[in-house]
Amino acid sequence: MWDHVRTVVSWLVSHAQAVVTALAAIAAMFSALSAFFSRRIQRDNLRESVRPELVLLGWSRTPPAKPGGPDIIIFTAIKNVGRGSAFNIWIQADPAGMTTRRFSLLAVNDEITVGNGHIAVWLTGEVAAVTVKVTCWDSRRNEYETRYLLTVISLSHPSMLIDPIAPGVIDTRTTIMRPAWWLKWRGRFRRPWYWFVNRM
Repeated sequence: MWDHVRTVVSWLVSHAQAVVTALAAIAAMFSALSAFFSRRIQRDNLRESVRPELVLLGWSRTPPAKPGGPDIIIFTAIKNVGRGSAFNIWIQADPAGMTTRRFSLLAVNDEITVGNGHIAVWLTGEVAAVTVKVTCWDSRRNEYETRYLLTVISLSHPSMLIDPIAPGVIDTRTTIMRPAWWLKWRGRFRRPWYWFVNRM
């Protein structure tokens, strides 16, 4: 046993410089990784601190006023439940008869009454789908696009729905964030393309 220990100690003494260099390299690598993850955590915390989160409230449904007419899906308010203010808010529906709405600012925990949040849905069958898109920017010019995918089911047939937001209406909500640097580079890329198209 002691012979093995003596051999290891002898090897370490004869290769001391290489061992020290290897340990220094390992320490530098862990230090770099620590700095990278620390910077990433700080960036994510900063992003979350200014992130708005817009939700549509007060959903209801009105059956067609006459045969062959559209069902009217209504939301009455929009609220910011995020940590940061929302700027330049746009609300539109596709495909549906709804006037595009715009609001300049919605502060944290504030709520705005939407006077014309009426979505006309023509049910050609038993089910129809409508997408309501809410777009806004935060204070660091990051863009957020929230999509409500509404599945509208005919009221003439009973259905088993889990947590409907209105009679015969269920939703799937997703949000996509586009960072400011990406929007900036996308704008630079589009300018020459638009110039070329307009010259044709």
